[in-house]
Amino acid sequence: MSTVYKSQTQIIRDDCEFLKPKPRVHHQRLTIQHWQLRDLITCPKTSEEFIYVYQNAVNAYNTRTKTTTQLMKDLTFHPTSLTASCGYLAAGGQRSQLMVRQMNSN
Repeated sequence: MSTVYKSQTQIIRDDCEFLKPKPRVHHQRLTIQHWQLRDLITCPKTSEEFIYVYQNAVNAYNTRTKTTTQLMKDLTFHPTSLTASCGYLAAGGQRSQLMVRQMNSN
């Protein structure tokens, strides 16, 4: 009976590997400004784009075109949290700093 169980487990494992796509790696530099607060990456629109923090800027990276766009630059603080929803992007700092802007605005 244990032999049957092992073969069923192997079949299930093979099915899982079949369904799991090969991961794609996109090298981007992120900075962590606080040892606990690490909410510094988000995917607001599609699975082809993610937004992340690098030093005192917020960037968007398109995984399809492999291009980076600066959404917020030269912030007066280093963001420790980031969120995007309903067409808005918000970045917050350690000392109650907050920058909010519309995603489609320049």
